[in-house]
Amino acid sequence: MAGMKPIENYLKPLAQLLFTVLSVILTSLVDGEAMTRVDWINVTITGFGAIMVLGAGNFPEGVWRYTKAILSAAIAALVTIHSVWATGGNLDTSHWISIVLAALATLGVYGVKGPYVEPLSPAAAAQYGRHHRGN
Repeated sequence: MAGMKPIENYLKPLAQLLFTVLSVILTSLVDGEAMTRVDWINVTITGFGAIMVLGAGNFPEGVWRYTKAILSAAIAALVTIHSVWATGGNLDTSHWISIVLAALATLGVYGVKGPYVEPLSPAAAAQYGRHHRGN
């Protein structure tokens, strides 16, 4: 990670957090009404998504390379499912905005460059793996 600036370690969760904040602001501005329970639950889901993206590992290869984007996509799916379920399929503009912002968060998390983490050597993986028998 030589040459990495500390902020680059947090760009992906910041992208997720940005769309969470935007979902709060835009859903309340668009319909001119107070935030509903559905809106607040969607904001909570995307907020937890920012925490999950922050906590997800930074792996350089394999499917794990896409962990942060996969988690963000799962959050977008949950926002969509919750909106449709809670409104009986009658989505108003603010719900569509929440869904679109959750999907944009996924694209943002995928597109933002994350830190490079040196892969573990087989010896290090064996030492720290769950099958390690040493003390």
